[in-house]
Amino acid sequence: MKQGRFKKAAAVRLALAIALVWTGSSSGADIGRLSTANAAGTPATLTVYDDKLGSSFADYSWAGHSLKEKKTVHTGSQAIRMKPNHDDGLYLYNDRIIQVSDFPVLELWLNGGSAGGQKLELVFNAGGEQVASIPLNETLFGAGTWQKATLDLGKLNIPNGIWDGLLIRGTTEGQQPEVYIDDIALTGRVSEPEDTAVLTGISVTPSRLNLLTGQTGNLAVNAAYSNGTSAPLTQGAVWSSSDPTVASVANGTVSALKAGSAVLSAVYGTARAEATVRISEIAPPPVQDGQAAMTIYEEGLNDMFQDYSWAPHSLNDASVVHTGTQAISFNPSGQGGLYLYKGDGAVQVKDYDRLEFWINGGDSGAQQLELVFNAGGQAGARVNIGSLIEGGKIPASGWTKVQIQLPELQIKDQLFDGLLFSGLSEGEQGTVYLDDIRLLEKYVAPPALVEGVLSQYGMVLAPGDSAKLTYEARYSNDTSAVVSDQATWTTSDPGVITVDKGVLKAAGSGLAKITAVYGTASASMYVQVVPVTPEAIYQDGLAEGYNTWSWGTNNFDNVQPTASGTKSISFLAQGYDGIWLHRNMKMDLDHYYGLTLKVHGGSVGGQKLHVNLMDNRNFVGELDLDSVLPEGVPANQWTEVKLKFADLGIRELTFDGVVVSAWGEHDQGMVYFDDISMLKTTSIVSLPDPELPSVGVTIDSTKGRRALNPGIFGVNFEDAPWEGHSTMNVPVKRWGGNAMTRYNWEIDTTNRGGDWYFLNIANDNAEPSKLPNGSLSDRFIQDSINTGTEVLLQVPTIGWTPKSRDTSWSFSINKYGQQQGNECDWHEAWCRKDAGNGRNKDGSYLTGNDPRDASKQVSYDFVKRWVQHLQQRFGTYVHNYALDNEPMLWPHSHWDVHPQMTTYDEVWNYTQGYAQAIKQADPEANIFGPVPWGWCEYFYSAKDGCSPGKDMEDHNNKPYLEWFLGKVEDYRLQTGQRLVDTLDIHYYPAENNVAFSSDESKLMRKRRFDSLKSLYDPNFTDPSSWIQEPVNLIPRMHELIANNSPGMKLSISEYNFGDGTGIGSGLAQAEVLALFAREGVDYAMRWGALLGNTPLEDAFKLYLDYDGQGSRIEGEVVSAVSSNLNTIGAYTIVSPQGKQYVLLFNKDTAPREAKLQSDLSLNAAASVYRFDAQKRLAPAGTVQGTEQGLSVKLPAMSATLIVIP
Repeated sequence: MKQGRFKKAAAVRLALAIALVWTGSSSGADIGRLSTANAAGTPATLTVYDDKLGSSFADYSWAGHSLKEKKTVHTGSQAIRMKPNHDDGLYLYNDRIIQVSDFPVLELWLNGGSAGGQKLELVFNAGGEQVASIPLNETLFGAGTWQKATLDLGKLNIPNGIWDGLLIRGTTEGQQPEVYIDDIALTGRVSEPEDTAVLTGISVTPSRLNLLTGQTGNLAVNAAYSNGTSAPLTQGAVWSSSDPTVASVANGTVSALKAGSAVLSAVYGTARAEATVRISEIAPPPVQDGQAAMTIYEEGLNDMFQDYSWAPHSLNDASVVHTGTQAISFNPSGQGGLYLYKGDGAVQVKDYDRLEFWINGGDSGAQQLELVFNAGGQAGARVNIGSLIEGGKIPASGWTKVQIQLPELQIKDQLFDGLLFSGLSEGEQGTVYLDDIRLLEKYVAPPALVEGVLSQYGMVLAPGDSAKLTYEARYSNDTSAVVSDQATWTTSDPGVITVDKGVLKAAGSGLAKITAVYGTASASMYVQVVPVTPEAIYQDGLAEGYNTWSWGTNNFDNVQPTASGTKSISFLAQGYDGIWLHRNMKMDLDHYYGLTLKVHGGSVGGQKLHVNLMDNRNFVGELDLDSVLPEGVPANQWTEVKLKFADLGIRELTFDGVVVSAWGEHDQGMVYFDDISMLKTTSIVSLPDPELPSVGVTIDSTKGRRALNPGIFGVNFEDAPWEGHSTMNVPVKRWGGNAMTRYNWEIDTTNRGGDWYFLNIANDNAEPSKLPNGSLSDRFIQDSINTGTEVLLQVPTIGWTPKSRDTSWSFSINKYGQQQGNECDWHEAWCRKDAGNGRNKDGSYLTGNDPRDASKQVSYDFVKRWVQHLQQRFGTYVHNYALDNEPMLWPHSHWDVHPQMTTYDEVWNYTQGYAQAIKQADPEANIFGPVPWGWCEYFYSAKDGCSPGKDMEDHNNKPYLEWFLGKVEDYRLQTGQRLVDTLDIHYYPAENNVAFSSDESKLMRKRRFDSLKSLYDPNFTDPSSWIQEPVNLIPRMHELIANNSPGMKLSISEYNFGDGTGIGSGLAQAEVLALFAREGVDYAMRWGALLGNTPLEDAFKLYLDYDGQGSRIEGEVVSAVSSNLNTIGAYTIVSPQGKQYVLLFNKDTAPREAKLQSDLSLNAAASVYRFDAQKRLAPAGTVQGTEQGLSVKLPAMSATLIVIP
């Protein structure tokens, strides 16, 4: 082990010492005779450690340790703390030999820390070689207690009775808990008195001294005598300095006067000894140069790093410093190492691309060192430090800066968590000094200003009104900033509109152009100022053409209070109830400017209300009432409110009603409305077309060709569809999910597992006596046949299924005791109080239950019979079978029957059994597997959790999916049969609040759109995700297939990028489908309700029924590149007949103009189809292309399909 680095020097000293012992050296002078009564006559003691290391001992340990432990101490203020790891050692070396005859007894105190029971041994070395050892067994290491160990060295038979090193090390494989050691001492025997002892020489310690100017230091003189004893000389020594201008010395006290070096001499009689002192100027303070960096060492080690060095070293050496007051010193002799480990996570080269440090070779220089970049204890890259320095050598007595370009080292996986400065020579080398070590952040050029975008590109105001425009600067790194206050604003006609920092004020009727300029970017829009006149909706009753579609508690004939006349509307503001004023004709923004109403908060006040414009039964625009009434509706008074449609931020909108609704489940009290009017423009609004920011789209039909697989437009089956669900037909539906893991097809019953109190719930069936015929699964397949929908059928492989159609449950409270919850948690009248949630009161899983309470065991034949049943009922219609669902989550979703952690082998074993059974019953079966839930299950088993563990180690350290696909391929090569035909995975973006969310805030929309990059971008990391590395999902899975089981298809049978009720998640869904097509996914099935008349439904219809007549997109995907993909997503499919389908997704809050260029002809009248926030998917006219290209205007937040014949 590492103690071998001390052998050579130690052996030389030992040989000399043996010679002196055997010959009895008598050199010396008459002066300096010492009475042995002063040196002997009482037991001698040699301190090894007592609050610090004995003066003659040096610390050459390589185990993790500290000589300054202050919490666990036997006596005094400090002890030794050591971390035993395999045979890493605490090595205390004496600079002279120790004779057993002089010190036959070793005493030390031991403490096992909080754990106790450690196993170590004590080794005695001589000249670097082991000469004796004795075990320190676990009884000596009590937990939290000190025990004394007394060793008789005479019984160890140490050769020649001499030794010079004490080594304490572990005797087990791997790491043991920390131990503590204190009060180590060697005790001698009483010597017989002698008349005199003769002085043989003197020595000065330390022999080298480093000081800064102005500091003082101390030297000590020791006298050595002929009987082998020594004693300090406190008087009588004569001191001198070779250069008193550099350093002076008096009575051993050295004063540092100026930079330089001097030899300090001590003379005692005829004996002489010397020490060298080097004086350095006081180092300047650390320099703050403004560079973004991670500091590793500056005036101390950064808290993020730990010191695991084994070379003799100091992290607070004040003698040789680059900046500040201290630096690192270490001796690399014998390949000694200085190891700085970052314990809170690895450093990624993509974030920090340069390492910088200062190095000083001390007195000797020219040390041979290497720097190793470690990750997980393994070297990722090595570099010879000399090769980085001009001249190829570390300079002596001078500082040199070293900067390493990390990308050039090609560090494995481009990450590391440890820096190891290590000697390259087995021999002796001088001390090296390091200071100001830091990692510099990767330089990123300041982003370029790409464009400026206005919050609106057309507006109508009434004279005297005002509005606020914002101007947003967009940059090349996909960031933006509102620069309204910094931009230069101008108006073409101040008599119509004035503008100040984006605030518009309508001065008089007319038209004006507003322009904003910031840097090299500019944008403009038109504002028309037109008078308006009120048009009544309610005054003592609804106006002609209006009727109420209201819900909740309301009265349109309320008599008290009223704002005018004799009647008003009363409305109880609770539970999202609302009043709906519907008109039997359409209105638009060219004829209507806004809305006025009077509102009264009753005796309570403070009500929070929402005001929405409606088109049929769709919300098409929300007016901001909070900006007018920030504290809610005032109590006991009428307040007039004016709401401008200009504040909607859009220019095109049709509507036929207004809804005022409560916001919140609680009862806010009664609210009253009166004198409600539309504000109608006195002339028709006619705004010029704005100058829109443009994006280029380049289509190249020779690149990226890939067949579009219709299987990507799939959804998951809903056993109880939501009201208002879509009736659209899709190409494929999956029967699957947690409940289907426990589906008994024979009795049409599922156990809901942890999703619903582990209940067996029978599906509704009019004729249960005829089961399995007519089960819910049978009806699902029949419906799929009727609509031409392909089926993916999840088959259960967990081995347990409901035992009867009776409603029963796995965790009876009567049987297993009180639990954290039960089915009555939701306060439903029909609940079963005995049905527990399977959790103890502290939230832990209840285990030890009898799985047969509600379930029975089944095996391969259970699924084989199901396949045979389907063939008898439906012929050859069903061929796609998924091997269950998310097996690594079974211990967390079905722990009533599967409490054990799922392993690699369990999944492979049931894969073989069930896949073989299915293929025996259906030779044409297309089997999907292994259906992992997400990121962790792509790599690890449930047994290992979400990091490498024993299960991975037992399977050649291969990640789970890689290993599984390898097993599939091995089986195919051995038998000629592929057990799993399609790699089926689940994926939910880990970006916070993306999946299933209805959040349509601006920030959320951007995060949702950005999260799409996780499907394909090898450089994109979701910023708020716990997965802090690129997911690169689809290319990653294609690579797994190509490397381990070529020929498999790819399915994503569960995913979700939002609930789809808002335009943001609707657009995201539409682009997800385009990405699945472009990236070559074979099957994809969205999880979650598919509601009709929503942007989500539009996203699917865009591909499957874009014209409402059943027309769908088909053919091959070809390359389409957007010049600004963060704003406009662009995709193109070419049909076998040559028809081009161009999909353009404007994800911006501003309208855009897309300019298309293609190697295919665009010179045709193309049909346009579109959906946006206000309008469902519908034809949007035609656009004429030319030989030069095609341009189309894209509304903000819209999906556009251009069909070019």
